[in-house]
Amino acid sequence: MPSSGTRKSKACYSSGQGEFVAVRDTEMIAMRADVERILLRNIEAILVSQIAGGHMPVKQGDLSLLEHPAAQELLQSKIPARLAYVWTDGTPRVVPVWFHWSGREFVIGTPPKAPKLKALTKNPKVALTIDENTFPHKVLLVRGTARLETVNGVAPEYLACAQRYFSPEQAQAWLKQLQQMVSSMVRVAITPEWVGLLDFQTRFPSALGV
Repeated sequence: MPSSGTRKSKACYSSGQGEFVAVRDTEMIAMRADVERILLRNIEAILVSQIAGGHMPVKQGDLSLLEHPAAQELLQSKIPARLAYVWTDGTPRVVPVWFHWSGREFVIGTPPKAPKLKALTKNPKVALTIDENTFPHKVLLVRGTARLETVNGVAPEYLACAQRYFSPEQAQAWLKQLQQMVSSMVRVAITPEWVGLLDFQTRFPSALGV
């Protein structure tokens, strides 16, 4: 049986560990609080500056957000869009897609046998997002209605996508191969009905209350 001195040593050690954990948790909570205070001060400073300048941020949902510099940067980027739609059984789906922005609508070219066409025919309501990985993150959110149109050969907008996403040599090689695989494509045109934009500098998620 261990001596009473040994039991006391273990008890003190256990108590010390508990104190260490408590101190560490307290420090982490204080650090998070400091970060939140700094973030809120920055947000308040931005809002005060905008009010003083006589303008307020455009509200989420406004189609004019597509003209915002951050949105334009994403629209001209090589980042694929994530297209969300509802499958025929009512369950959600999301797929990465090339997109072409015409200035009025998003256009996606796809082979006639693509599974998503069956779902879009039944329910054309969709959403898509274009977002980058580097901080401060830029995120473009769009909701709209898809319109399907079959075209002969490769859709012109798909050709424009290939030239944007690939190098000229890669685009030419891929399009040559594609033309041997499909004789037609379906042009999926999505008309924006709601637009949201985040840049984590002047536009933040609604959960932050600004």
